[in-house]
Amino acid sequence: MERIVFENINPFVRYAQFLTISSNRQYVNLAPYDYRLFFCYDGSGKIQVDGVIYDMKIGSFLLWPPGLHYSLQINKNSKSLALMQVNFDFTRNHSHIINPVPPAKWNSFDSSKIIERVEFGDYLKFNAPLYLPDIQILSKPMYNLVTEFISKKEFYSSRSSGQLKSILSLAGRFAMNSENSSKSEHLVNNIIQYLHTHYREEVTNKTLGEYFGYHPNHLNRLITKQTGMSIHQYLINCRIDAAIDMLQASDLKTDEISEAVGFRNTTHFLKYFKKFTGKTTRDFRQ
Repeated sequence: MERIVFENINPFVRYAQFLTISSNRQYVNLAPYDYRLFFCYDGSGKIQVDGVIYDMKIGSFLLWPPGLHYSLQINKNSKSLALMQVNFDFTRNHSHIINPVPPAKWNSFDSSKIIERVEFGDYLKFNAPLYLPDIQILSKPMYNLVTEFISKKEFYSSRSSGQLKSILSLAGRFAMNSENSSKSEHLVNNIIQYLHTHYREEVTNKTLGEYFGYHPNHLNRLITKQTGMSIHQYLINCRIDAAIDMLQASDLKTDEISEAVGFRNTTHFLKYFKKFTGKTTRDFRQ
């Protein structure tokens, strides 16, 4: 298996077509000898690759390496599943194989006949099936690629390869942005949970940064974007919410409640309580 970096790819489009799957066309337990890319432009259905089911609707993108068995099917409430299909290699090392190589039935697949399978050292997502459930920005580029290939006009092979490289670049960027967004959401949820649990303690942006291993300013930006409050404001809000519960459920004095929820100064507690609730502590005991 050849190891490459994304900057060095020079895709070779071996075949491209508009493919419509209907109830009377079966694509079950097939295995390709080159890379497969499918983009849904109409209808809905499912593609199962190596035992994993991917929902395909308008704007869905799915790419996977050779040697993984797959099946295509339409959804029961859909008349068809319309796909743009591209069979390709990431390099032109085997561009002499110009005719499309049909997939084999899984039970008769010969792995020694795989045309090319590469391993990326940088963009690891291309080493496994890459699924993007909704990336409609690729609809026009995919259409242009398929129609260019079908046209067989002068330089169609070079143009198709260039178009595919652009599509793969956009898909890779979208996948990385989605992953970073998911990581950020997970981090924000962990911070919020931490604040709800540790609001009684001396919590600062610095101590949060040390605990989670990020710069305090970065964490503060994430929390502000997600909640509309800074870390400090969110912490105070947690303390005030806890204070309200204690005011309504206990006979503790104000200074005792202030200390219990994390304030070291009763004056500050009363100031923030009025600011966040618009009321005094007495209002919650009347």
